[in-house]
Amino acid sequence: WRKNMDSSMLSWPSPWGIGIPGWHIEDTAITEKYFGSRYDIHGGGMDLIYPHHEAERAQMESLSEKNPFVNYWMHVNLLNIRGKKMSKSKGNCIYINNILKNDSPNSVRLFLLSKNYRGRLNFSEKNLERARQFYKLIEKTVSYLRKIPKKRLPLESNDNPTIKKFFEYIENDFDTNGATKILRIYLLRIEHSLKRKSVSSAKALMHLKDIYTMADILGLKL
Repeated sequence: WRKNMDSSMLSWPSPWGIGIPGWHIEDTAITEKYFGSRYDIHGGGMDLIYPHHEAERAQMESLSEKNPFVNYWMHVNLLNIRGKKMSKSKGNCIYINNILKNDSPNSVRLFLLSKNYRGRLNFSEKNLERARQFYKLIEKTVSYLRKIPKKRLPLESNDNPTIKKFFEYIENDFDTNGATKILRIYLLRIEHSLKRKSVSSAKALMHLKDIYTMADILGLKL
């Protein structure tokens, strides 16, 4: 196939035929151009640790003579479907554009965040439905809080232990599983208070502020 390559493609002659850039060095060159020889976070699938990311690291650290190449590696685990690895070769892929025909981006995001990024996530209708119900709880709670008449009171400093606990999980290797559980518990407590009609204007403002803070960190658009 290399004999039939388009002449406009980046290539060079060699004793063995037409040469083209390799995958490993391509990524090293791209990241060096846009981020420099060292940067903070590098992500990717766990299946890329070796040889791809090991090659990137070896190449850049040898070239720049700076160490480390990356401060934090975030390798995402593989996605399962019905207990088996989702992959093109197995023909069991589910594409996001098809999922979004029936589900909101927020529901899908909550499903993906239900597991720490290093954990193995299993795609199933049951797990997706759990995420849908979670998002409905968020929507319902926010809607109720918005309806409470608000006084124009300045927001005081918020020492809400829920927010502190939420950030503890986020700062612990981006533990979104723990963080979303904290958000769910907080919403259920607010729901209980709303049923007892014990939420004041000031409390409603505080609750909304806290929910927006956590939702924003999780990438939810409310």
